Amino acid sequence: MNTNKIKIAYTKRMKQILWFIALFPQFLLAIQPVKWQAQWIMHPEVEPQSYAVVLFRKNFNLNSKPDSFIIHVSADNHYRLFVNGKYVLRGPARGDLSHWFYETIDIADFLRSGKNIIAAEVINWGPKRSFSYFSQMTSFILQGNSSKEEVINTSAGSWKCFHNKAIYPKIVDWMFDRTTINSGLYLGNPTDSVRGEKYPWGWETLDYNDADWELAKWADVAGERGTQYAGGILYSAGKLLVSRRVPILKETPVPFQKIGRVSGIEKEEGFIKGTHPLTISSHRKVSLLIDQTHLTVGYPEMLVSGGKGARIQITYAENLLLNREVKGNRDEIDGKYMVGIKDVFIPDGGKNRLFKPTYLRAFRFIQLDIETENEPLVIEKYEHVECRSPLELKAKFSADNDLVNWIMEAGWRTISLCAQDYLMSDAYYEQLQYVGDSRVHNLALFTLSGDNRLTRNALLQFDQSRISEGLTLACYPNAFYLIIPSYSLIWIDQIYDYMMWRDDKAFISQFELGIQNVLYWFEQRMQPNGLIGKMEWWGALAWPRHYQNGEPPTIYEGNNTLYTLHYAYTLRHAAAIFEFLGEKEKADGVIDGRTRFVSQ
Repeated sequence: MNTNKIKIAYTKRMKQILWFIALFPQFLLAIQPVKWQAQWIMHPEVEPQSYAVVLFRKNFNLNSKPDSFIIHVSADNHYRLFVNGKYVLRGPARGDLSHWFYETIDIADFLRSGKNIIAAEVINWGPKRSFSYFSQMTSFILQGNSSKEEVINTSAGSWKCFHNKAIYPKIVDWMFDRTTINSGLYLGNPTDSVRGEKYPWGWETLDYNDADWELAKWADVAGERGTQYAGGILYSAGKLLVSRRVPILKETPVPFQKIGRVSGIEKEEGFIKGTHPLTISSHRKVSLLIDQTHLTVGYPEMLVSGGKGARIQITYAENLLLNREVKGNRDEIDGKYMVGIKDVFIPDGGKNRLFKPTYLRAFRFIQLDIETENEPLVIEKYEHVECRSPLELKAKFSADNDLVNWIMEAGWRTISLCAQDYLMSDAYYEQLQYVGDSRVHNLALFTLSGDNRLTRNALLQFDQSRISEGLTLACYPNAFYLIIPSYSLIWIDQIYDYMMWRDDKAFISQFELGIQNVLYWFEQRMQPNGLIGKMEWWGALAWPRHYQNGEPPTIYEGNNTLYTLHYAYTLRHAAAIFEFLGEKEKADGVIDGRTRFVSQ
């Protein structure tokens, strides 16, 4: 017997056991439902569905610094949480009103003995919000995990709030006007315009004076207590809270790479490298083009001092344009111009004022167009805080070919950046979780990472999107109604992919009824000649040049070969899934063309 092999196996097993013990408290938190006592709270004067940035604060005292202090937190649409002036996390993960996510986190490391402050910035991007966000009303909820943490529970009159009117929405009008940019249907959130003189600087810190802030009220349009409980689960006028399914996003400060060109000032890169600030004298107009050298996603942060009344416009783009039709080589910038989404920040002249976008920015290039007034402006520091899901690259491939290696590196960067709290189809424009796009995304994640958390979440969300006819929505979460029937077939194909990677009957079995309903929808459109007949909804299937809007030429007339072939392809996958689940009769029925299972 090889004692060395036994020793190695024993050591690995002990490491696994110790790892599980270390994570056991978090494991218990994940499986135990929260017994909600806190209330959704809102500002007493903010319109529930309008664009608004609302700040919430609560002071509380602790006899000693705790070893643990676990909280559960969520908001509508989005929150950033601070404890004693320190940024903690943002959320919630994107869901819908029937699956509204909350985060669970231990904030003990941020607390101290004596007086403490917990604060949150809550933003509702209003009617022009991203299609990936649902909203009921601008509101916030936070609850301690046990009696020792209940001092911070949100309830009417126990938290203070402030309507931060320093931040205005900049609406991006790219939804229907594609002449504005050479490519792009922008479906993200409005960008930001911030007036520094109106901003309550230091609002998240312990020393800030909130005497003139208002008391928060229960989050109910009628002003009554709008929170109910059913079986220990909290819902508020139709919004059901469920625990976050995907990992908390990782935010990492990353220096900008280089400045590509400047005008109105000497080229200086110290402020993007963190070595020394950049001073722009009064009554100057300058422009600086920052090139990150690759696409990235996150929250660029600019720290400035002075410069009262200066106008700082920040434009983000994934490429520069030679003309409206040509992007060309992104490494070549001469003669090209910037077209992109914009933020505007007007400082108040104070020291160390931080501008950070309220929502993700995707870019390779950032252009700063700055115009100062009577005071010089000092940019103390400008850095990018990259944001992505904490995925680990576990599989590698390399070759004696620079192009192949570059493709692998760029491919991993793309799928990891677009892995946020959902599988983002493209980072800059639509920013939605499409069924068709996510199949490619998931296969790449399985191969290169092996992490299936975002895959499981996507499969569940597509299932939860299904309409009464049985079809899934084409992308989800989204608050608008987009149905592409072929994407419902791709959802089944993705379940098959997951089955091939994971021996997980319990998870896959919950999709059985949905699979049947999708197949039955297509069966109803089969003609006696064996081809699918007239198609409803958007019949997009592929994008060759002779198709219009991705639709085969006769999609609304019938006899569509490509749709029929896809249906046959998916039937094979469905039969394999039923076979895997031990449903032999259903598997045989799929092969025989009998998909009416609902009554069986």
